[in-house]
Amino acid sequence: MIFSKKLAVRSGFVVQEAVNFGMKPLFTSLISLFVIRWFSLELWGSFVFYLVFIQLSITFLSWGQKPHLTKLFAAQPGKIGSTWGTSFAARLPLVLIVMCCILVFSKLQFYAIPLILWVTFKWLAVMLESLIQFNRDYITAIKAELLSLAGSSLLFYFWLEEFDLELLIYIFFISNAIKCVALIPILLKNKVSILPLKGWKTELLASLPFFALTLAGMLQTKGDLYLATFLMEEAELGKYQVLVGFLLLGQAFSGIVLGPFLKNIFRLKNNEISKFKKRYLMVGLIVSALFSIALFLLMHYVYQIDLQIQTAFLCFAYLAPLYFFTIETQLLVKHQKEKMLLNFTLAATIVNVTLSVIFIPIIGITGALLSGFLGKVTLAALVLQKTNKIQNVGIS
Repeated sequence: MIFSKKLAVRSGFVVQEAVNFGMKPLFTSLISLFVIRWFSLELWGSFVFYLVFIQLSITFLSWGQKPHLTKLFAAQPGKIGSTWGTSFAARLPLVLIVMCCILVFSKLQFYAIPLILWVTFKWLAVMLESLIQFNRDYITAIKAELLSLAGSSLLFYFWLEEFDLELLIYIFFISNAIKCVALIPILLKNKVSILPLKGWKTELLASLPFFALTLAGMLQTKGDLYLATFLMEEAELGKYQVLVGFLLLGQAFSGIVLGPFLKNIFRLKNNEISKFKKRYLMVGLIVSALFSIALFLLMHYVYQIDLQIQTAFLCFAYLAPLYFFTIETQLLVKHQKEKMLLNFTLAATIVNVTLSVIFIPIIGITGALLSGFLGKVTLAALVLQKTNKIQNVGIS
C-alpha cells in the first residue's frame, strides 16, 4: 500500500511535469497552425528569424541559472528565496546587452519595442522555472500557460483582419506578459528577496560552466534549425520550424520523466540507477515511435504539409538517442565532469553544424533531420563511453 501511494504521487508529478513541459512548445505550434492555415507558410517562415533570436537571447540571459540553482537548492533548501534573488540580480546587466543588440541591428530595430518587451517577459518567466521544478509547483505553471494561450487566442481573433508580422511579434510579447503576471504567486510563496548587485561577478562565474553546457546543448539540438534560418527559403523554413517545434516537444519528454526526480539521481546508488535506466529506455523508445507516427499524420492532416515517408523514420531517429544518454549526462554532473560533458557536447555540435551546412542545401528538411540525428548519436557515444568507465573502473 505504501509503495502504491508513493508510485501514485510520483506518477502525478510526472504527468504534471509532462503537461507543463508540453505546453511551452505547444503554444508556438498552435500559433504556427493559425498563421499557416489562415495566412501563409511564408509569413510564418519570416517570423522564424525573430523566434530564433529570442531563443538565443533567453539562453544568454539565463546564463546557466536553472541547473546551477537546482544544485544550490538541493544543498540549501532553506535559502531558496535569497539564492534565487541573487541569481536574478546578477543577470540584470545581461538584459541591457540584449537591448543594445536589438537597438543596433537594423532587422531588429524596426520591431524594437515589442522585441524588448518580449525578451524581458520571457526571461522573467524562464527564471522562475527553477523554483517551479524544485517545489514541483506545476499546477501554477500550467494555469499560467493556459491563461497565456487564452489571451493569445483572443488577440489573434481580434487582429485577424489586419494580421501581419508585427502583430505576430506583439502576440508573443503579450502572451509572455500574461504568463509572468500569473506566476507572481510563486515569488511570494518562496519569499524571494532581490539582493544588491555587488556579487554579480561571483554568481555569473559560478554559473558559467552550466551556461556553457546549456549553450552547447542548445546548439547541438537546434543548430540545424538555426542554420536552416539562413539556408532555406521562407516556405520551406516555415515547414521545418513547425516540424522541429513538435520534435522539441517529443524531446522534452526525455526530461519530463526525470524532472520531478532529478535531485534523486545525485543520491541513488549504481545498481538503483541501472534499474531505472532500463525502464527509462524502454518507455522512451515506445514513446518516440508513437510520437513520430502521430507527428507525420498531424503534419499531413492538420497542417496540410506533405512530407516524405522517410521523414517519419528520421523523426524517430531524431528522438530515440536521447533516452540512451540523458541520465548519463546527469551522472557526469554528479561526478563533477561538467567540463568533459561540455567538450562532448561541443564535439556533437560541430558534427551537427558541419553536416547541416552540407546536407540542408542539397536535401533540405531531410538533410536537417539527418544532421540532428548524427549529432545526437555522436553525443550519446561519447557520454556512454565515459559513464561506463566511471561506473566500472572508477572516476578518472
